[in-house]
Amino acid sequence: MKAISTLSLIVAAYLLIPITLSAKERSSGSLSLKGVMILATNDATATDPSLKAYEKTLRRLFKFKSYKRYGSGNTRLNLPGKASMSIGRGHQVEVDAKPINQQKSRVSIRWLHSGRVQINTTIAMTKGKPTVLGGPSVKGGNLILILTAQ
Repeated sequence: MKAISTLSLIVAAYLLIPITLSAKERSSGSLSLKGVMILATNDATATDPSLKAYEKTLRRLFKFKSYKRYGSGNTRLNLPGKASMSIGRGHQVEVDAKPINQQKSRVSIRWLHSGRVQINTTIAMTKGKPTVLGGPSVKGGNLILILTAQ
């Protein structure tokens, strides 16, 4: 009788291991994303002061004369997980994120405008480090999206 109860405990423990592992995989923390959409042009106007923190990077990556905030948004998701955020003027960003480690996540990004895909890419994002994506042409310039994970 004692052997049967010991065997029952071993079988029960063995059956619970997959449940414990899948729960751990499901709950790997959360991710907050901030998105800033920028209109980059060759107009002679000054760069938007709210973009001061990004100006050096923008000038290094792109050769436009002026950068103006065109929209922004925020979202939060559990890892792994999916979310979307409106960034203004009919633009939407859909994200599907999976954790790599405590600081990095693999994020699939779909940037849409009025339901049409503008950018579809997957990147490794590091918390606190902005990711810059060049976007579609619009109004004599280009749109740029800066995503920052926290």
